[in-house]
Amino acid sequence: MRLTFPDPEIPEDGFTGCDIFGRKHLADSILGIADNIEDNIVLALDSPWGSGKSVFLKQFMNYAGTKGYPCIYLDAFKNDISQDAFVTITGEIIAHLDKVLGKKNAVRKKLKSTAIKVGAILAKGSVKIAASYLTAGLIKSSVIDDLTESEDAEKKLAGELSKILDDAATETIAHMVEQQAVARQTVETLQIAVSESAEKLIEKFSPSEGNNPHQRVFFIIDELDRCRPKFAIEIIEVIKHFYNVENVTFLVSADFGQLEQSVCHCYGGGIAADRYLEKFFDIRLYFATHNERQHTTLGSYILYIAKHIPGDAEGGEYSKNVLSLLATIGDAHNLQLRTFQKICQHFAMFLAQSKKSDLRVSPVIAVLCYTRVQHPEIYRKLLAKECSFEDLEACFQFTEKLKSSHRIGRFFSCLAYCLVSELSEDSDTFKAWTDIEWRFSYDRDEIFPEIGLRFFESFSLSQ
Repeated sequence: MRLTFPDPEIPEDGFTGCDIFGRKHLADSILGIADNIEDNIVLALDSPWGSGKSVFLKQFMNYAGTKGYPCIYLDAFKNDISQDAFVTITGEIIAHLDKVLGKKNAVRKKLKSTAIKVGAILAKGSVKIAASYLTAGLIKSSVIDDLTESEDAEKKLAGELSKILDDAATETIAHMVEQQAVARQTVETLQIAVSESAEKLIEKFSPSEGNNPHQRVFFIIDELDRCRPKFAIEIIEVIKHFYNVENVTFLVSADFGQLEQSVCHCYGGGIAADRYLEKFFDIRLYFATHNERQHTTLGSYILYIAKHIPGDAEGGEYSKNVLSLLATIGDAHNLQLRTFQKICQHFAMFLAQSKKSDLRVSPVIAVLCYTRVQHPEIYRKLLAKECSFEDLEACFQFTEKLKSSHRIGRFFSCLAYCLVSELSEDSDTFKAWTDIEWRFSYDRDEIFPEIGLRFFESFSLSQ
C-alpha cells in the first residue's frame, strides 16, 4: 500500500491511454497559439494548487516533443533554495544545452560567458548596504565611520556629501551612464545568445525540411505558487526582463490567487497585484470545467485510484462502490484533485485496517472520509451523536436531480436510517437497512461513532 498515489506514467506521446481528465485539447490549443502568434509571449496556466497542473505539463512536454517542439522543464519549488532566480533559469538552459548540444558547442559557450557577465552586473546592483556604493565610491567607508562618531555627525556627513558631489557630479553621472550602457548591451547580447541557442535546439530536434516557421522552444516552469514569495516574483521578473526572446515561449503554471499574495508580500498590500501580474503574462490559460454530458472528472480518476489502494476482500466491488460515491460527492463540490486524493487516502487507511467481517457500510464510510477532510466540524458531531440528518443534507447540498438518482437516493436512505431517531420501523428506509442491527448488534445511532472511533480516530494524515 502507498500512502500517496503516484502520478500516472506518462506515455511517450503524452496522452494516449493517460488522458484521464480530457486535457489533450488544451495541449493542442497551446501548440495552436505557438503556431499562429509571431510575438514573443509568456503563457500562464492558472489553476488552483492540487488540480493536476504538474501532470499535465509533463504530458504536454512529451506531446509537444512528438510535434517537433523542444521543451525545457524547471521545477521552481525544487530550486527554491537558490538565492538567485537569474542563475536558476540560466543554469537550467545551459544544462539542457549541455545535454543536447554538448559543452563544446559554440552557441552554448557564448550563452554561458555572456550570462556570467550579466550575473556579475546583477550581483553588483544588489549591493545597497554602504554609502560608498551609493556615491559611486567617492566617499569611502572609513570616512563615513569618522564622520558618524562626532556629535553633529548628520550635519558633517551632509556637508561632506555636498562638497564631493558638487566637485565630481559630472564625472560620476558620466560613469553611471557608461556603466548602464554596458549593462544594456550585455543583456542584449545575452538575449541574442538565448535566441540562437533555441534555434540550434530546434534544428537538432527537428532537422527535416519544411519546419514550421513559428516553431520554438517551450520553457516550462512548474510549481511556482509553492515557492517563497520573493523567489516566485523574481522568477517572473527575470523571464520578462531577460529571456522574453525570439524562438522561446515560456509556459508558467501557478495558482494566481497565491501568486497575487506573493506580490503583496514583496511590494505591500497597497499594490494592485492582479494588474502587476498582467505585465508579465500575455495569455492566461485554464483547465476546462466538466459538464453533465461529459464523463465526470473524478469519476474517471477513481479507476486509477482503485489500482493503488488495498484489496477489499470483495473482488473490488466494495471499493468501487465507495469510490464512486466519493467521486459523486467530489464532482458535486468541484473538489480539487489533491483534496480528492486526501479523501481517498482516508479510505485506503480504512481498508488497510478493516476486514470483510467488520461493519463497513459504504455510505457511512464515504461520509466519514469526506467530512473528516472537508468538514471536520460535521465529522466531530457524527462521532459525538450530535449530527442530524438535516446537518448532512446541508453539508452535501446535492441538486434535486442528483438526489433523485437511485444511487444517491439509497445513499441518503442509509444516512436517514442512521440519524433519524423517529424513523418508522414500517418504512421502506428502515426495512432496507435493518439487517445492520441484527448482523452487527449495533443500535442505529451507534453506527457512525463505532466506525469513526475504531477506524478513523486511530490515525491522522498530514496536510
